[in-house]
Amino acid sequence: MYIAMYIPGWAPWRAAANMTGEPMTKTSTTEFRNNMASFKAKVARNPDHPIAVMDHNVTAFVVVSPDYIEGLEATIDLLCDPQAMAALADSAEDIKAGRVVPHGKVRKMVGLK
Repeated sequence: MYIAMYIPGWAPWRAAANMTGEPMTKTSTTEFRNNMASFKAKVARNPDHPIAVMDHNVTAFVVVSPDYIEGLEATIDLLCDPQAMAALADSAEDIKAGRVVPHGKVRKMVGLK
């Protein structure tokens, strides 16, 4: 199942990039209507790449995978959690101060190769 959303005025859909930082695929409403199955398959193959469907050069709606929406929801939940944000800020300070352990060393500490 794929979700088509129309969210007027919501800034993330106006962004020109997807979650990977690459430019978002854009198509016209006519092209989308004529090739809906191929766009659905494209989103299925690349769940982190939503497709913006344009109507007169304005985003009318965006087609995304359910996994993409779940990722956005998880990110919003994290950003709304004061304790998580405080922990994230503490982590950033630890990185700046050099209080980090290399990944390979952590793997050895927990018994992984």
